[in-house]
Amino acid sequence: MEVVGELLLSAAFQVLFDKLASSDFLTFARQEHIHSQLKKWETQLFNIREVLNDAEDKQIASSSVKLWLADLRILAYDMEDILDEFNTEMLRRKLAVQPQAAAASSKVWSLIPTCCTSFAPSHVTFNVSMGSKIKDITSRLEDISTRKAQLGLEKVAGTTTTTWKRTPTTSLFNEPQVHGRDDDKNKIVDLLLSDESAVVPIVGMGGLGKTTLTRLAYNDDAVVKHFSPRAWVCVSVESDVEKITKAILSDISPQSSDFNNFNRLQVELSQSLAGKRFLLVLDDVWNMNYEDWNNLRSPFRGGAKGSKVIVTTRDRGVALIMQPSDNYHHSLEPLSDDDCWSIFVQHAFENRDIQEHPNLKSIGKKIVEKCRGLPLAAKVLGGILRSKQRDNEWEHILNSKIWTLPDTECGIIPALRLSYHHLPAQLKRCFVYCATFPQDYEFRETELVLLWMAEGLIQPLEGNKQMEDLGGEYFRELVSRSFFQQSGNGGSRFVMHDLISDLAQSVAGELCCNLEDKLKHDKNHTILQDTRHVSYNRCYFGIFKKFEALEEVEKLRTFIVLPIYHGWGYLTSKVFSCLFPKLRYLRVLSLSGYSIKELPNSVRDLKHLRYLNLSRTAIERLPESISELYNLQSLILCQCQYLAMLPKSIGNLVDLRHLDITYTMSLKKMPPHLGNLVNLQTLSKFIVEKNNSSSSIKELKKLPNIRGTLSILGLHNVADAQDAMDVDLKGKHNIKDLTMEWGNDFDDTRNEQNEMQVLELLQPHKNLEKLTISFYGGGIFPSWMRNPSFSLMVQLCLEGCRNCTLLPSLGQLSSLKNLRIEGMSGIKNIDVEFYGQNVESFQSLESLTFSDMPEWEEWRSPSFIDEERLFPRLRKLTMTQCPKLAGKLPSSLSSLVKLEIVECSKLIPPLPKVLSLHELKLKACNEEVLGRIAADFNSLAALEIGDCKEVRWLRLEKLGGLKRLKVRGCDGLVSLEEPALPCSLEYLEIEGCENIEKLPNELQSLRSATELVIGKCPKLMNILEKGWPPMLRKLRVYGCEGIKALPGDWMMMRMDGDNTNSSCVLERVQIMRCPSLLFFPKGELPTSLKQLIIEDCENVKSLPEGIMGNCNLEQLNICGCSSLTSFPSGELPSTLKHLVISNCGNLELLPDHMPNLTYLEIKGCKGLKHHHLQNLTSLECLYIIGCPIIESLPEGGLPATLGWLQIRGCPIIEKRCLKGRGEDWPRIAHIPDIHIGGN
Repeated sequence: MEVVGELLLSAAFQVLFDKLASSDFLTFARQEHIHSQLKKWETQLFNIREVLNDAEDKQIASSSVKLWLADLRILAYDMEDILDEFNTEMLRRKLAVQPQAAAASSKVWSLIPTCCTSFAPSHVTFNVSMGSKIKDITSRLEDISTRKAQLGLEKVAGTTTTTWKRTPTTSLFNEPQVHGRDDDKNKIVDLLLSDESAVVPIVGMGGLGKTTLTRLAYNDDAVVKHFSPRAWVCVSVESDVEKITKAILSDISPQSSDFNNFNRLQVELSQSLAGKRFLLVLDDVWNMNYEDWNNLRSPFRGGAKGSKVIVTTRDRGVALIMQPSDNYHHSLEPLSDDDCWSIFVQHAFENRDIQEHPNLKSIGKKIVEKCRGLPLAAKVLGGILRSKQRDNEWEHILNSKIWTLPDTECGIIPALRLSYHHLPAQLKRCFVYCATFPQDYEFRETELVLLWMAEGLIQPLEGNKQMEDLGGEYFRELVSRSFFQQSGNGGSRFVMHDLISDLAQSVAGELCCNLEDKLKHDKNHTILQDTRHVSYNRCYFGIFKKFEALEEVEKLRTFIVLPIYHGWGYLTSKVFSCLFPKLRYLRVLSLSGYSIKELPNSVRDLKHLRYLNLSRTAIERLPESISELYNLQSLILCQCQYLAMLPKSIGNLVDLRHLDITYTMSLKKMPPHLGNLVNLQTLSKFIVEKNNSSSSIKELKKLPNIRGTLSILGLHNVADAQDAMDVDLKGKHNIKDLTMEWGNDFDDTRNEQNEMQVLELLQPHKNLEKLTISFYGGGIFPSWMRNPSFSLMVQLCLEGCRNCTLLPSLGQLSSLKNLRIEGMSGIKNIDVEFYGQNVESFQSLESLTFSDMPEWEEWRSPSFIDEERLFPRLRKLTMTQCPKLAGKLPSSLSSLVKLEIVECSKLIPPLPKVLSLHELKLKACNEEVLGRIAADFNSLAALEIGDCKEVRWLRLEKLGGLKRLKVRGCDGLVSLEEPALPCSLEYLEIEGCENIEKLPNELQSLRSATELVIGKCPKLMNILEKGWPPMLRKLRVYGCEGIKALPGDWMMMRMDGDNTNSSCVLERVQIMRCPSLLFFPKGELPTSLKQLIIEDCENVKSLPEGIMGNCNLEQLNICGCSSLTSFPSGELPSTLKHLVISNCGNLELLPDHMPNLTYLEIKGCKGLKHHHLQNLTSLECLYIIGCPIIESLPEGGLPATLGWLQIRGCPIIEKRCLKGRGEDWPRIAHIPDIHIGGN
């Protein structure tokens, strides 16, 4: 049941009052002769605001009052839109009369004569348009006032606004103690450690603590030791098997590729879990049918005995699908009142003695009874009351009518609604806006604050506090009150508990929605005209039909694309031509992640726009008309890799506060007059140009409020060092991450002395946390780098500063965790100066990298520091391309976990003896080092050996915990000695070993091995002599010219000789660049196979004959097989989803029965004549390239599902597909993204 809140409305009213009281606005209103009308509005609004308290109480029992409040809320939105239109027109006229008065005060406006501002044609048009809108608002406001009297609403005691002050609490969600769940935890842990039941469902209503209980079990010491790997995935309402699989894989293997193909995802996950005793958590599962569950758990089947999956769900039916036996379900019951009381006390009486407040204790006990055993309710209510001292405040909570509201279908209980009721007005509006997001959407503080600002939910206060800082306080207060909580994935992301999300949606009603959720539950695809905020989950193809529901919502304020899908998406151009022109009240527009190359000039019509996010798009340049968006606050262009230019008139965007151009590699120059943007807070990159005053570093002097990340590029173009002083970086105390970069061309135009002065004068503030200095041409580093006052510095990178011969005293930076020294060709010695005079140097350092140091000869430790105390927390040490570095590394690195030594041939053993070392990479190093690996590093889990030309054998059997082994470029290696491979091995790669002739016979006995890669071994004649590891999931063979054939039944081999199709678990096979390979063996492929890639095997004449016997193949790539003429039986498996056929010049015909195919690429098939594309009813993406004799597209047209079409190098059908006039154009016109020839 939606309840319109008094505080929500009163906050909206306060915004209106502030706008109406603005001195600039009053001057403009008088000149436009609307001052008296607006004064009447103000009086009526004041009278209405006085009765809001009474209306909020009465709406619970009166639907008429509730409707009155809803109408009032919409009216407040519409009034704010009109006042914004006046403000926008006022600013436009200012800039037209005096362009450089961008951020001028109201005095400038008052000096402009009325005759200059009222009679231009555009002004007359504006006045006529606004006249009718004012008349409409006046009529509606009078109706609201009349109904107020009819409803008997009266002024009641109490204020209508709440003065809010930030509570001095932490911004991070933190539960120091969990109450009442010890028995539950012990039962779950016992189930996990037993050999019984692979799936353990935890069932209960939302807010009971299912997730908290699961965390307790998941992090129990015995559980942590028992399982590896472990992964946690929040499933939420939509049980998308592909998304869940991707999330599990990402958690288990963070370095895994971002696959867009479901088959590759499942194969990779299966390989990651095979043979391991894993623990997976599927948290908050709302729906799961048996087929989806069966598909999802397919990769789990190869896990070791004892592997477990914990499922948390509200729905017992879901639990029964995933675990049919009730015996293993754990039904979570409400807490006892005593346990709820403990939680309540933990939050309400923190740092207070409860015995000193007997009355509050008595009232609190009664309040806790209302929580109905829900721990979340106890926590939230405790948070509300923690700052309330008086008995009547607690009794008001206890006696509030809101407790009597029935629970809604979405699970909002009175306790949670009450916690919302007691939020300050400012926080209410900010919280309700979050109903725009779907459940479980993860957001960052900075992202949300910018959206709040754009919607006018954060109003500047008196004094110097920036809106961004105020918004940060709002955000952290919502965290402290448990409306937001830190994501289980850690880092800087937050999420709303699903009950809290339901609460936001309940209060917002139709004002906010997620388009997918709305379309899923509304078969008519209708969105009410009162909707103001919409989010959309980006998918691969944005087909216009999905957006048609928005065409009637003309007063939409928010349209934000959410990055649910992480690849690029393709958006139909009709969205720009047909939809956005109707949405003239947009304040927030995000099209992040779409392949958009340009915006139309009509973007200027979005006059209200304050937030525009084009990040990760293909945009090349912005239209100049974007500079007419005078209200724009945030322009997000990060990761726009093709963006080459910013609008020349961007200086007109006088309200712009955030210009994010991070990772815009094609952007080489700055627009003029950037210094006009005096409100700018974020300018992630500034490029200094030579002899260009518009791009002078002095422009930064005019931007006093810059904060966050700043990269200053092209510093070699600063001719006068005094300009660097004028920038006053030391005074910009909010810059946390600073990059200073000179040019990487050290020619005769470089001035070493000038660059030294420039860097000396660019001293940042001591608040700096991250610093990068690149290609600096001075001979010494500045004095300020030796200053220990930079105590907040955690990351430092010095790269390409090749004239420097000494490193600064970095050991004195007490918080430094990550240090990278790269390309410092002038450094010959690192000694005492590097450490400084402090015996506690580098006490926090965790990662140290030296790379590309061609002249470095010696690394000496200071004598006054005990070697045991050097680098006590160092976990990763990387030494790359230091060919002259002689001697030994520091011997005592007790915390080291990862060591990389690459092309450091003069380093001599022993390497540091570290029991904790898990990863070791050695490339082109001293051969003596290799002989000591097994003796010195027996705890290794990963080993990579490369370019060790003289190595003839490897004995690694003593490395009993080794899981990953890579051997590359070892030309002297003839074979791996037996026994050479530990049985723990999971991944084996042998590449570029030109003389290796055979693989170890024991390969078949590696029971844990799931992936094998063999490449560029030209003398290898046979790779399948005695069978494969029984759990092998992935096989890749490439560049092995000596292999002529694969033995019969090769994919079904097991070490026990049981050659049955069902015995093989192989899922992914790649055979590439094996020119001597002539044929595949007869027989069926294994049913486990999901992906088959055959490339550049030009003598292969046919595919495996048994390919049709495989009912699970999903991806097939056949490339560069010029002898291939047809497919077996002329068909391919109906399960295929992804098919690529490239450079198979003799292929004449494609199969047509592939109902599940979504991606088809046909390239360089010059003999291909016929196709049956109309039968591919699931096709989404189609490429036809270099097929010159294809004459036409099918008469029945292409599938309606198609979202992308590219045709190139096919002259006949290119002509037929010309836009508007080609014979085949009607057959493709419905496709969102079409590329014909070069267009």
